[in-house]
Amino acid sequence: NQTALQFGTDVELAGFTLQPAQPAAGSQLQLQLEWRALKTPPAELAVFVHVVAPDGTIIAQHDAVPANWARPTTGWLPGEYVSDTHALQLPASASGSYQVLVGLVDRATEQRLPVTGGTADAERALLTTITIQP
Repeated sequence: NQTALQFGTDVELAGFTLQPAQPAAGSQLQLQLEWRALKTPPAELAVFVHVVAPDGTIIAQHDAVPANWARPTTGWLPGEYVSDTHALQLPASASGSYQVLVGLVDRATEQRLPVTGGTADAERALLTTITIQP
């Protein structure tokens, strides 16, 4: 899936893949994000992924430096693409529609970066809505 989401002024989310397409309760989601550096971020950023219920409750989340801690954003080169995978364990009690949201946070200040191009709110981007089978 291609996106045109920008986080702050330095980073764009070029696309993502989510497996499986029809997740079951208690299963694991695999989310692969394709980041693109518009310029080298001056701060070290971490990625956060939230799976959110209709009432706003986060039922699954994963936070990490991109590429499983292997590619800190301060080393990204302008125009470079960075693959970044996140595993999210869905609770056994989950069923119905949930939103998958992603964002970036400055590790030093804990400030989330503003999102433009498809926001769920000012600091999280809506990637997709999934239906979890009971």
